[in-house]
Amino acid sequence: TLGGENIPLTFRNGGFIYKFNDSVGPVLTAAIRKAAEQAKTDITAQKLKIDWQAVKY
Repeated sequence: TLGGENIPLTFRNGGFIYKFNDSVGPVLTAAIRKAAEQAKTDITAQKLKIDWQAVKY
């Protein structure tokens, strides 16, 4: 943003959201959805830490 302001986008502050792509068909199973939702819950509760600086682009 203008002025060098840093606004973090996180699950906790509602700045980061995602949606499942239902058009992928049967590959997106209930088990996958459940695991993704559990990961989101754990990330939001800060039980699961993501080392975003280690991500190689």
